[in-house]
Amino acid sequence: MLKTHNPAMAAANDNARAFNALCAVIHIVKGKAPELADDSGPSIDLDLEVIKQLNLSTAEDELYDSKFEQEADDNKKPKEYQENRESWKRIKALIDAGKTEIDGIKLQRPRKSHARRAAAAIINRTLKQAEAAKLQLKTGVNPTEVQQHLDRALFGKTGKETTNNDETYGQSGAKACGDNNPTSNSPGISLLSDLVCLCSDSGGNSPDCTGQALTSATYTNPATAQPVAAALLKACPKQGTMYATPSTLTAAKSILLATLKEKGSATQADNVILGSANREQCNGGAQGLCVRYKPLTNTHQLDIPWLSELEAAQTKIETLKENQATNRALAQHVKALRHQALMAYLQAMQGDTPQTASSSQPTIGIQEEPANSECNARNTRDKCKEPCKWNNNATEKTKKCSLDPKKAAEKAAQAVKDGGDKKENKCVGKEEKECEKATGFEWEGKE
Repeated sequence: MLKTHNPAMAAANDNARAFNALCAVIHIVKGKAPELADDSGPSIDLDLEVIKQLNLSTAEDELYDSKFEQEADDNKKPKEYQENRESWKRIKALIDAGKTEIDGIKLQRPRKSHARRAAAAIINRTLKQAEAAKLQLKTGVNPTEVQQHLDRALFGKTGKETTNNDETYGQSGAKACGDNNPTSNSPGISLLSDLVCLCSDSGGNSPDCTGQALTSATYTNPATAQPVAAALLKACPKQGTMYATPSTLTAAKSILLATLKEKGSATQADNVILGSANREQCNGGAQGLCVRYKPLTNTHQLDIPWLSELEAAQTKIETLKENQATNRALAQHVKALRHQALMAYLQAMQGDTPQTASSSQPTIGIQEEPANSECNARNTRDKCKEPCKWNNNATEKTKKCSLDPKKAAEKAAQAVKDGGDKKENKCVGKEEKECEKATGFEWEGKE
């Protein structure tokens, strides 16, 4: 729909700046949306399931040995039982089958022990924390909503290009481009519609946008506007891959703002007009080559439907990114809780640590000898008694009295001997007659 124009035509490229601006905005809107999918919720669910399995595997026998069958009095049982009965039944079947693995570790029922009770307490706590973390997940915005806003900005309220009146294109050029009373018309219903308004006139061959005369570029109705939009999109300056991000959408708004009221004439000063034409009327025909938008709102905001869609998309992208960061942190927290629960389970599987032989033997009372610091505190010769030793030539005045290692060892050895000679120690493991022989005393309680 482009043809070679007469170089003498003075209007060539008059609208090039506004045309390039809309092309740039369209390129951003048609760009790739950022990766907004968030798998934190499913990740937390998987980790929660593991913690629940570990939790039941270490539960007290009274709970674990339950059948978890539905009974008539279930409504009288604790709320926790009512909410978890079915999942407990399923998990118990997994444990009993012995075929489920967690990180390569077989899920089993640990033997009853203090270690199992301790693990149960830890795992139960991690479960509560993980469930609380799940409740903090940020939701409310669906990533698909971003693309819907971008599609509505480009194609209009239905989000797809149609030739129905006032969806992608206006019923007429006057209605779509604002005419002389934009308040009662619908300028800005889509980026494609505005592109056609900017470049069409009654002759249909304006070179204002592309520098070359167009063919049949008029805005009569949606059917005539659609092929014009297709030709103009092909004429847009080519750019590299673009992404619809908060920063690029901000740039898109800035591009528009910098292009509005480009002419700087009195007509544009009083109106919100896109295009270089010095006129107050824009209808895609005899008064074409421009868009007259509705007046600013009471809060001085632009009233342009496709721009509102861009702003909505930008807000939702920002919200989704914030939610994504929060949710990923929560997922990492739950994963750490899962690891903590698994470590507690492994401790339970090891059972209680058996007592060593020495710990079961009777102890011999040995008086603890004074430490070197206690000897140092004895600051006179008469107080410095064994196993401390006095050194009048010590370099540090506060350490003239210090522990004599040799004396300390001798005294400790004697204490062991004395302890072993005690009646109660000599009788350990002996019968009555042997005890009397070892100690010289009669057996206690003998008549």
